[in-house]
Amino acid sequence: MDCELKTLKERYGSEICLVGNIQYEDFTEVTSRDMEDKVKQLMDIAKEGGGFILSPACSFFHSKMPDKIEKNIKAFIYAGLSMVNINNL
Repeated sequence: MDCELKTLKERYGSEICLVGNIQYEDFTEVTSRDMEDKVKQLMDIAKEGGGFILSPACSFFHSKMPDKIEKNIKAFIYAGLSMVNINNL
């Protein structure tokens, strides 16, 4: 069953830590710019008050990582880092 992150964060964000929420298909199909936008949208929804770990919803299992996925992993990381104050970690 799919759940909306915003709904989960509003209902349970003070009680549990949420993890996710970028799908494997996003890494294989979207542009790096779209990946950055997806990460920023997620962080805007979930970072307030803590209790959220930005993470892919999958593991990568390629013996040689396709270029598109590698670029999107980098975009994912850089976008995530740009949304937090690392001095507070």
